[in-house]
Amino acid sequence: MTAGIIKSSVPLVIMVSYLSGCMHVPEQGRGISYVNAVAIARGEFARLGYDMESMELKSVSKHYVPWNSWLPRKSKSQYIQDRQQKLEGKKYWAVSFGKMAKPGHNIKGGSTCVFIDSTTGEILTTYRGK
Repeated sequence: MTAGIIKSSVPLVIMVSYLSGCMHVPEQGRGISYVNAVAIARGEFARLGYDMESMELKSVSKHYVPWNSWLPRKSKSQYIQDRQQKLEGKKYWAVSFGKMAKPGHNIKGGSTCVFIDSTTGEILTTYRGK
């Protein structure tokens, strides 16, 4: 790996955590922090084969119910319902990444979200945008 400028909206501490391979085991009763959730999500995106050089952090939010902006409450989609079932009764982080837009351009859709148990750091499920 060569030194260079990191072109990312992800804070440097997250990049260092990700590159060092840390999986951030939570201290008992403390749970996973925002920074740790993003680092875990980056690792999962890379494992799934996403080119992280072309991706940027879009959103990070914490949830306590199985529906959110990614998984609508009243969906008839089996894909959505399967993911909601995995989130039922969990407290979790939703971390999404999407393609970086060129200056002056917008990219619609295509973002992907990883749902991470906010207590254990376990990856509960993913949502792959179109």
